[in-house]
Amino acid sequence: WAVSKAQSPPEGDYLFLVLVSKISDPSGLVLSGFFEECKKNIEVLVCEDIQEGRIEKLVVSSRPNIIIAIGRSALERARKEAVTTPILYAKVADPNGSDLKDPVLAGISEWVPAKPMIRHVLKLLPADKGLVLLYPQGVFDGFVGQVRRAVVESGIQIKDMAIGELGGLDRVLDEAGSRGWGWVVLPDRKIIDRDVFNRILVAAERNRIRVGVPDEEHVKKGALVGVGTDSHRIGRQLCRLAGSVLRDDLPDGGRVFCPEFSFAVINNSVVEKLGMTLDLEHVRQAKLYKWH
Repeated sequence: WAVSKAQSPPEGDYLFLVLVSKISDPSGLVLSGFFEECKKNIEVLVCEDIQEGRIEKLVVSSRPNIIIAIGRSALERARKEAVTTPILYAKVADPNGSDLKDPVLAGISEWVPAKPMIRHVLKLLPADKGLVLLYPQGVFDGFVGQVRRAVVESGIQIKDMAIGELGGLDRVLDEAGSRGWGWVVLPDRKIIDRDVFNRILVAAERNRIRVGVPDEEHVKKGALVGVGTDSHRIGRQLCRLAGSVLRDDLPDGGRVFCPEFSFAVINNSVVEKLGMTLDLEHVRQAKLYKWH
């Protein structure tokens, strides 16, 4: 559901209470995007700077139509102190896998859908050979299927290889490395955590294998290519989503929405380590990291 195409910004009289987190939106990019699109009737509080109970008192006195929570800590404060007020959120990791099932909640996920993710990472992975999909066993089952279909629809071979909690990682990586294909890795917090992800990167470097991931964070940690989102545009999208809530026009069953814009994120240090040359005509719509 493309919110910004389907919905206009709010109209008429309304009040938004915006709770921001210095940790989740340190540069205020989501907030600035929301301001740019919604423009008026906005009160902002920084959740790390306000005392317990302040939000509850403000909700009672000001009666905001919607609370906008930017970041997990802002969302938790809003849910605790504004029980009945509709809440929209952004910059909250894995909302589909958390406890965000309350009917007064809706938000924008950080997770980019499978098709655009694969489109971005294929700019640097060896699509002519094939891809190995490394994922945590029992996690992301639906998303794994979507990634597989997106790769197959691109005319590329793919081999699924699950990584479990009870060991066997070296065997999986040896088999994956023997193919000489690119790797798409889907990290999580429990199975493919920081330590396991680092072991995957070591094995990939040993075999000179290119690694793609579904986010920007793991590109910073050493993957070759991933997918990033535009925080400013997410803020603008939040405003349009607020408009749909005020008009009671959310789609049936829709509570978590995807970012509407994404781009490839490339680790140039890994590019150089692998001896690759970037074709800037081919690698468009991308963000390049370079460390000295």
